[in-house]
Amino acid sequence: MYKCFLIFVLPFVVCGCGVSMVGRESVQPSDVVCSSESKSQLFKIVSSETEGDSSGGISIDWNGPEIMLEKPCRVNYRNLEFDFGKNIIVNGRLPNGKNYPIWIDSGMVMWPTLVNDTVAKENGLVIPNGNVGSLPCLKIGELTLQNLPYLYVPNHWEFRVLGIPIWQDNRIVFGIEAMSQFRYLLFDNKRKQLEFSSKQSFQPEDPAGWAYYPFKLDKMGQFYGRRLIVNIPIAGEVRQVEFDTGGRDMAIGAKMWLNLCKKISSTKPKRANFTSHKYGLLPCHKVVVDELGIGNIVVKNAEIEILPEDSPYLLTNDPGQIGMGYFKNTKVVLDFERMLMWVKGNTKVDDQALLYSNRL
Repeated sequence: MYKCFLIFVLPFVVCGCGVSMVGRESVQPSDVVCSSESKSQLFKIVSSETEGDSSGGISIDWNGPEIMLEKPCRVNYRNLEFDFGKNIIVNGRLPNGKNYPIWIDSGMVMWPTLVNDTVAKENGLVIPNGNVGSLPCLKIGELTLQNLPYLYVPNHWEFRVLGIPIWQDNRIVFGIEAMSQFRYLLFDNKRKQLEFSSKQSFQPEDPAGWAYYPFKLDKMGQFYGRRLIVNIPIAGEVRQVEFDTGGRDMAIGAKMWLNLCKKISSTKPKRANFTSHKYGLLPCHKVVVDELGIGNIVVKNAEIEILPEDSPYLLTNDPGQIGMGYFKNTKVVLDFERMLMWVKGNTKVDDQALLYSNRL
C-alpha cells in the first residue's frame, strides 16, 4: 500500500508540486486583544482576569450566537476525514449557498470559530480591525446559527500541480467556545453522525451501558480561552487530560509517560514527528500499547506520542491530550449542561473507572 502511494506521489514531488501555506502570517492571540476596543454590536472582548488570578485569559461577552434548533438534530460526518484522520467534520452552509467543511475541534481555544481568507473572500466577509467578526448565518443540517463570532486567519493551505492550485482549504473551525453553547453534543462514531441539542438534556437510551466523567473548561494562559479538561482513568489511574475532538490519539509529556509506562506493556519508543496544526511537525517519540484502559473502554494497539517537556505544543502545565481516535468504535457525549463526558462502554469496566461511573 505504501509503495503504491509513493509511486503515485513521487512524480508530483519531482515536479515541485505539493501542499503549502499561502497568504500572510497567522494572526496571533495578542492581535485580537489589541483590537478589543473595536466597536461591535454583537460581541466584545473582555478580560477574564480577577483579583488574585494572573492567568490572563480572555472571554467573549456576546449577544449571540442565536441558536435556532427546536429538537436534537443529527448530521453525517464527512467520511474521508474521519476514516483517515479521525477528524469530526460535517457540512455547513453559508449565505452564499455553498457548503463548507465544519471542523468540530474542542482543541481550538482561541475563538468560537476560525475563518480563513478563502472562506472570507468567497463570502464577501468584511474583516474589521482586529481580525474579528461574526458570521451572519451558518446552517448545519436542521441547525441554524446566527451572529457566530469568528477570528479571521489571513492564510490557507492549498495543493498545487505545476504551480496551479487545484485544492484550497476552506474549512471553518468550530471550537470549544462554540460547542459549549449547546446542552450537549453526541458523537456517534460507529454511525459517523454528530447530534446537536440546544434545548433538550442528554438522556442515555441504556444507562447501564454508559459511564461518565467530570470535566471543566479550564482557563489557559494569557490571550487564550478555555480548554476541556476531563478526569478519566487511564491505565487504572484517574488523570486529568485535555479531550481534543480534533485530535487522533494521545499526546503527552515525558513526565506523564514515565509514570504511565510502569502500568502498561508497550513497544520501545521510536523517534517520530508529531503533527500540530499550529506548529507543524514537532519531534517526539512514539509507542504502541497492546491494550490501554481509558475509562470504561479498552483501546487495542493504542498509539501514544511522547513530547519533550519543552515542546511548544505543551503549554504551561499542559496535562497532555487524548483524541477522538481512541473512541472510534463507540459513542461520546459532551454534556455541557452537567459538565460531564459520557462514554458508551464496549468492553469491561476497570475498578478505577467505577469510581467515576455512577449510573443513572
